[in-house]
Amino acid sequence: MRRIWSLSLAMWLMGTALAASDGAPSVAHALGGMTRPAPAAPFKNEPGAGELLLRAVGGLVFAGLAAFGAALVIRKVAPNLSFGNRNKRQIRIVESVRLSAKSQLILVQLADEELLLSEGEQGVQVLRSRAIDQPRQEEGAKPHV
Repeated sequence: MRRIWSLSLAMWLMGTALAASDGAPSVAHALGGMTRPAPAAPFKNEPGAGELLLRAVGGLVFAGLAAFGAALVIRKVAPNLSFGNRNKRQIRIVESVRLSAKSQLILVQLADEELLLSEGEQGVQVLRSRAIDQPRQEEGAKPHV
C-alpha cells in the first residue's frame, strides 16, 4: 500500500513538473515553485483612525444592545421556567388584615390545611386550623354544579 502511494505521488510530481516547465522537469516546479517568491497580493487601503474608532464604538453599542436584549428575554422567561416543584408552592397567604399598628390576622393555606394566625407583640399564635376538602370560594362566586 505504501509503495502504491509513493508511486502515485512521484508520478503526480513528475507530471506537475513537466506541465509547468514545458518538458524540462525541475525540482522547483515539482515542489510548487518554492524557490520563486509569490507575487504580492493587492491589499485594500488601511482604515484610518477615525474609521477604526467608529467601528469600535459601533461594536460596543451593538454588544451592549445585545446584552440588554438578552437580559430582557431572561427576565421575561425566567419566572415561567419550572424546575421541579418550584411552581407548586406549599404555603400561600390567602388573606391578611391589619387590626392595629402592631397586630394583624393572617389566613394561611398550608398544603391541604388552612390556618388562621394572629401576629402581635406577643408573637404568632394559631387561632384556628381546618382541613381543606375543596377549593375556597370567593364571595359572590357561583358554586360549580
